[in-house]
Amino acid sequence: MSTTPGPDLPVRPLLTGRTNLPALLHVVPKPTGRKTRKGLPKSRTGCRTCKQRRVKCDEGWPHCQRCLKSSYICDGYDLKQRPDAIKHSSAKPKLLPKTPWLNNSYAQPEIHVLAVHPQGQPQDLEYFQYFQEQTVLELCGGFDEPLWNRFVLQACQEAPFVRHIALSLAAKGRAERTRMALPQGNLGEVHETYALRKYSSSLPQIRQYLAGTSNPDPRMFLVAGLLIFLFEFHQGNREMATKQLKTTLALYKNMRSIKTEGYTHVHLLSFPDTLEEAIVEMVVRLESHIALDQVGQEDKAQRNKVNVLGIIHVHHACPVIFPAEFSTIFEAQRFHNHIQYWGGPNFPGDASKCIIAYLQIALGTPCDIPTPRVVSVQEYSSGLWEMKSWGRSFRPLLAKLKASKSSQYACALVLYIQWLTFLTVITRRTGWVLEDFEPCSDNIVEQPEESSEDLCREVVESGKELCADKHFLRCFTFDPGVIPTLLLVIFCTEDMDIRYGVAGILRDMIPRRESVWDSAVVSSMADIILSRGSSLKIP
Repeated sequence: MSTTPGPDLPVRPLLTGRTNLPALLHVVPKPTGRKTRKGLPKSRTGCRTCKQRRVKCDEGWPHCQRCLKSSYICDGYDLKQRPDAIKHSSAKPKLLPKTPWLNNSYAQPEIHVLAVHPQGQPQDLEYFQYFQEQTVLELCGGFDEPLWNRFVLQACQEAPFVRHIALSLAAKGRAERTRMALPQGNLGEVHETYALRKYSSSLPQIRQYLAGTSNPDPRMFLVAGLLIFLFEFHQGNREMATKQLKTTLALYKNMRSIKTEGYTHVHLLSFPDTLEEAIVEMVVRLESHIALDQVGQEDKAQRNKVNVLGIIHVHHACPVIFPAEFSTIFEAQRFHNHIQYWGGPNFPGDASKCIIAYLQIALGTPCDIPTPRVVSVQEYSSGLWEMKSWGRSFRPLLAKLKASKSSQYACALVLYIQWLTFLTVITRRTGWVLEDFEPCSDNIVEQPEESSEDLCREVVESGKELCADKHFLRCFTFDPGVIPTLLLVIFCTEDMDIRYGVAGILRDMIPRRESVWDSAVVSSMADIILSRGSSLKIP
């Protein structure tokens, strides 16, 4: 039997004639005793997850590929072991001025994620880096939000108490990710303890900021209010989170000398002109989460106009002018949010009230079915035209992002699924009815181009593509995205194949959470709806 030399041995010609035995033994030594490993220096700069698993880390940055390929969540590195990980910036960036910065009302300001690194202990720097790289991304849901990507980071450098709350949010996020990756370990408790310690230390920091600053910036307290809401919301303290939003809104009213009891918010398509207006716009968006969480608990007449925060919504009457093609996701999202939540008529709101009532019935809770809203022909035609126009402007951008394999393609699919769902709501007339009218030349009802069933099938295909995208975030995001819209699709179709497809997408999204919507909980609801068969439908 011939022996092939190993990779570390030189390949020699076959010996002939007399064999030099000592020389041969020198080349291939006879193994004696127990096999030992070659002494190599141990690497101590691997990620925490690989250390916990006792495997070799490839030390990829910011997340190692070994964890990602093994379906583990990389918990990051110790900065004291990576001295080159963060380079401090000596220049202190200027916060957003109180004057308008946009010339084009619909354009995205030239804003990039800032490399802001406040001074502090190595552990604080480590968590702040995680806040910059991961927490901000999760809060934005992958979208480019100037408020989080720039202004909150600058506020962290300006005010220590804002930075402490940001560090607590970063630690909370790491604790959740660690528990998912290593359920048996105790590293999650370490992050949780740090989060509570930093959060509790923010109150003394506020006192120090007020005492040590001759002219404190009230906008810092507005930013802190948003972060406190998110922390309390994470903790499950919904009542405390609501009180914090009320306090933030009251501070803004005091800054603007608004003496009225409530607050009238005018929804505009253009981006806010000042930082405080951008924060209040975010508060108005967050208020919708509370409304969803308190469905059925409030007086119905009050919920229609004035909500728990006392916000009166006024929609700008100017017609929406769509571009031939959206240039960025930011622009498409701005238009989409305007016609989806802020522009009238609010067809998604009508459908949501109807769907939630039928969902409660499916779950065995007695509930009154809301009376469908009567919609005029002009209102219906305007809403359908806006949805069609947005789709025509968006589809070229969607195709470009897909062809270039852009990291923004997942965000584009989220917007696309929302658009398909709400176009289905208008097409199927879910939660609303068209007013009676006399047929004439002035009352021509435009018909949708696609049937509701075709739109639902396209939602399923896009949802599968979204779940397969590596940039799709399966974590907490505060903005409702695709989870509640997929629940709408289940009720908007009687095709069981489509319903099963939607239920499968919801399972693939676990553990993603969008505000009060948990993909695991909604997936369980979908299974209950499927168990009812085709008998459960909305007339």
